[in-house]
Amino acid sequence: MSCFNNSEDYYIACQGIEGSYSELACYKLFSNPNIKFQQYFEDVFKEVSSKKCLYGVIPIENSLAGSVSENYDLILKYNLYIQASITIEIQHCLLGISESSEEDIKEVYSHPQGLQQCSNYIFENKLLTHSFSNTAASAQHISKLNDKTIAAIGSINCAKKYGLKVLKKGLQNYRNNFTRFVVVSDKPLNSTLNNRISLVISLSHKPGCLYKVLEQFAKNNINLLKIESRPIPSKPFEFLFYLDFEGHITESQIIKVIESLNETISFSKYLGNYPDI
Repeated sequence: MSCFNNSEDYYIACQGIEGSYSELACYKLFSNPNIKFQQYFEDVFKEVSSKKCLYGVIPIENSLAGSVSENYDLILKYNLYIQASITIEIQHCLLGISESSEEDIKEVYSHPQGLQQCSNYIFENKLLTHSFSNTAASAQHISKLNDKTIAAIGSINCAKKYGLKVLKKGLQNYRNNFTRFVVVSDKPLNSTLNNRISLVISLSHKPGCLYKVLEQFAKNNINLLKIESRPIPSKPFEFLFYLDFEGHITESQIIKVIESLNETISFSKYLGNYPDI
């Protein structure tokens, strides 16, 4: 079931090409989406910020490889908001040309996260790795190389789209491999269905500040879903903290916590209150 209706009337930006996991996320979030594929993650943010696209869809974290840190930074850089998130199961496959077999493969191409998520298989088979911009783009590249010793790591959809053979399924290190994608826009979403809040803060240089922040969530019985620190490039050894927690921005205990944070933080930016599908 799609989260956004009437998506034929506007454009959605996503990184990659047809067959990518980002495209799959678009089709789960939007009905009949008009997708504008972009080469780089930052291009997605530029398209939304310039209003050439109403929404952008980007991966934000993976259950095996962790956060896509670049995209957290870009949300802040372009002053965008999160309007929805969706979690998709990722099953990586070894994709080769029709003449190849699993035993033939000596080299693999994929996105760095795809390579990281399949590191055990790569190590066990002593494969040479090549980073590529996107799993689907790597599959497209393999189809053009037409070399039976070279494969891509990507989805079954990639194999169908680019005429490749699935040599092996389930390459990821662990069976439960999920990626969370978010929809970004230049406006926050106002809906009663919103159940996840994202906030970025920096702490004052005082002892116990982080403890005091976490204490407020515990005292008010708010489930803190995620906390992650990111360095501030312009301020060596200073950090931003990205917080995700359950709730609606109008709830009294949420308002109380956010107000209490003002005593211990030096900066805050509201990234959105949105449905976690």
